[in-house]
Amino acid sequence: MRLGYNLTQHFTNMDQAITDHLTNLLLQAREQDIKLYLSAGELVMKTPKGRVVAPLLLETIKTNKAQLITYLSKQAHLLDENTLVIEEAGQPYYKVTPGQYWWVSDEVGDKAFKEKVFGLFNFRINGYFNVDAFKRAVAYLVDRHESLRSTFHKLRGHYYMRVEPAGAALFDVQVTSVVAMPPAEKESFVSRFLDDGYLFNLQEGPLFIAALLQLEEQQYLLTLKMHHSIYDVWSGEVMLGDLFAAYKALAGGEAPVLPPLGFQYREYMVRTNDFMLNNEAAHKKYWTTQYPTLPEELNLPGKKRSNKLSFANRIYKKEVFPIPLQTVVALTAIGKTGATTLFVVLQAVLRKYVYHLTGQAAIVTDTQVFGRDLMPGLEEQIGFFAKMVAISTVITPGDSLKDIVNKVKAAYAEATQYRAWSLLQTLRALLPAEEKADVFSLRIQYHDVNEYASKRAGASGSTVVDRVVLKKQRKKINNDLKLEFNKFQDNVSIQVTYDGNIYEDTAIRQLIQGFIDCMDECIVANAHHTTTHS
Repeated sequence: MRLGYNLTQHFTNMDQAITDHLTNLLLQAREQDIKLYLSAGELVMKTPKGRVVAPLLLETIKTNKAQLITYLSKQAHLLDENTLVIEEAGQPYYKVTPGQYWWVSDEVGDKAFKEKVFGLFNFRINGYFNVDAFKRAVAYLVDRHESLRSTFHKLRGHYYMRVEPAGAALFDVQVTSVVAMPPAEKESFVSRFLDDGYLFNLQEGPLFIAALLQLEEQQYLLTLKMHHSIYDVWSGEVMLGDLFAAYKALAGGEAPVLPPLGFQYREYMVRTNDFMLNNEAAHKKYWTTQYPTLPEELNLPGKKRSNKLSFANRIYKKEVFPIPLQTVVALTAIGKTGATTLFVVLQAVLRKYVYHLTGQAAIVTDTQVFGRDLMPGLEEQIGFFAKMVAISTVITPGDSLKDIVNKVKAAYAEATQYRAWSLLQTLRALLPAEEKADVFSLRIQYHDVNEYASKRAGASGSTVVDRVVLKKQRKKINNDLKLEFNKFQDNVSIQVTYDGNIYEDTAIRQLIQGFIDCMDECIVANAHHTTTHS
């Protein structure tokens, strides 16, 4: 038996709001084991024996009967790879999003690599710790976020997510004591406990693991592990904030009072896939028309070589450069004046600097976006929402910093508007097969540690909880050059990772120092421009 909900281009004559409403209505019915389908052109409702349908839901179905018949009749024949929800053995399965597909598919990438831990959080806990309250906090967290109890399956040649029932033993917290263990043996056990080498089973789960290791009477290690199909950086911080808030309440004898979520991960998946199906063809045409050929490769000074090397032959190098506080303050103020973020201003300055160095007007970089602005309520969700996007701007002689800031903002808006098929996909399609994973010479990212830390401030009460960071250094880099802007309190630094086969160390230092000098020059020029035009 299979039942599919397919919201495709066939529904262009239906208003999107109506389509969304009918989608939610069918999902509500499914949650109550109510099946709605067509028979001889009539709407049929089938319920489990003895099940009483909620009056409001029944009335809504009756009110929308005509639209449901139209909706279901147009999708009845579309049970293919575009089917968003199917039923197997009485359980609903939800089609994975394009972002999830890479992490759950056997057809692309390295399967062993994708099974590894990508969300790893280790903590040392000193002082009294209520283990029972923590177990209940984890149960609360897993009950709150369906994504944490999801598994992934290949059905009829396609990949789907299934939500496991709340309270399953599969998600119990593992508690182990090594208090009586000899020191040498304990050290080895601790190392294995904290390690990121765990391999997930996507079909059997769990994809979220919480485990405690008791070292002494009032000393524990806590490890939290998540698979990338349900994890991004933002989700990790949501998970920690919700977990510690729940623990604090339960340890104090109170029930957690977190506000209810407006929807669950599976609902986001349905809506995202619906949007992709409705818009992919048009968005692909937009980007391929804009970029029929690859843009000129960025040619920054100081390169030792321009030909690409395999990832295995790259030399990973890293340096950190602080940005002076007064420069950060001034750039932040410019961002506020332009109703934008510090990160957008930094990207604008970088583009102005690159144009000055190379004379290249068309500059394309890639960066990560959290994807939390696509639907109200995504900020509090746990799942895989982040994605890499290409940001393309064309600088013209005489552009002020304000002009370039507006171009960067417009590029982000363009990437969001035409996201069903991205510029990144377009550029990759133009590359030779052996280079498809290495589109950009320059990657830019931003991390605000203050934003993350605020999510769990005070959550642990009087107990001291310290983060344990594994001292492992990544040995490979996917890009020639990557700039990460990291903000902590009021300070911002630039962490530069680069391929030592491509760039000399001295060239990188000169490049970044020139970039910081350009920030100050832009600040002075912007002040003059503002005064002149005021």
